[in-house]
Amino acid sequence: RGLAQYVAGDPDASFASFTRALELDRQLGDRHGEALALARLGEIESDRGHGEAALVLLQQAVPLLAATGQRSEEASAQLLIGNVHYMASTHPQAIEAYQRAQALHEALGDRANVAIDLLDLGHAYLDAGQPEPALQSYQQSQAIAHSVSSTVTEAKAQVGIGLALRKLDRTAEAVPAFAAAVALYRQAANRDGLRGALSK
Repeated sequence: RGLAQYVAGDPDASFASFTRALELDRQLGDRHGEALALARLGEIESDRGHGEAALVLLQQAVPLLAATGQRSEEASAQLLIGNVHYMASTHPQAIEAYQRAQALHEALGDRANVAIDLLDLGHAYLDAGQPEPALQSYQQSQAIAHSVSSTVTEAKAQVGIGLALRKLDRTAEAVPAFAAAVALYRQAANRDGLRGALSK
């Protein structure tokens, strides 16, 4: 019910439903359900812009998800932790969380999400003033996204490559990366992405 409410755009009702589910799971000793409820509550708080509250919930969820073998959910929670830290400009913690998410997705063989983890890792490195590791992360993201036909992720990675090269004063090399991003966004019929790439 809580998930349906969340998808329907009612985060308050969803939060209340997952809070009740969490209480019931704890009463029943259902650690599997407790872990999922904590993760969902953390996701809702993150989406509502309540970063500190989201971190408290997600950091409770992660060890329970690991203990109950919910590795995909654990990876998603780590990615969310990274996003919260990124939005708060606490880049070292964001980098660590994205790396944990990447390792989990790699173990699961989920290459599409590995590409997303590497993309986010590139953003964190770039905003932390580290363009060289940012470039490496973007290049790895682009290669993996291309291999699994994740066109939009590949386009975003190409934009990141261009931005990192520009930060490294390699402007001539950045131009083809932005051009590649434009072509990929056109292929995906992604107008917002296309406008952003053209503005670079």
